Amino acid sequence: MTKREWLAAQGLAKAGARGKFSTEANAALKAEQARCEAANIPPPWTEVVKPEPKRKKRNSGKVTAFEKSQGIEQTDAPVRKQPVEIVSVPKRREETHAYVIDQHNFVVAIMYCGGCNKSISRCTHDMPIAPDYLGGKNSPVSFEKPVVV
Repeated sequence: MTKREWLAAQGLAKAGARGKFSTEANAALKAEQARCEAANIPPPWTEVVKPEPKRKKRNSGKVTAFEKSQGIEQTDAPVRKQPVEIVSVPKRREETHAYVIDQHNFVVAIMYCGGCNKSISRCTHDMPIAPDYLGGKNSPVSFEKPVVV
């Protein structure tokens, strides 16, 4: 019998419920514990012993002094990931930014193409596309800064 089951039999808790006990339930537990100690008998409930959590093993392959003190003798071999080959897109033009006139008639410099999300110098389009928030394909893009009158 657990503490909760004993309290449920006394009418101080719900059987099978979870959470904290009420103040009255805790007082009843302390009183029963004191009565059992005075009579030199074990309490009517048994202590629930939780199993120890399994220790996670690191993936370095080395056992540290702390792990030895915790009873870990050997860890798994480290996982080696294959290096990813990064392919660079060659530059298609020397310009690093372009200009767009937005809907409020302001000149905005852009550094990335709205169509392919690459920098202006590595954009795969013949002419970079403005981002959607600046009008997208409908907005003209130029490499020379336009003069707004």
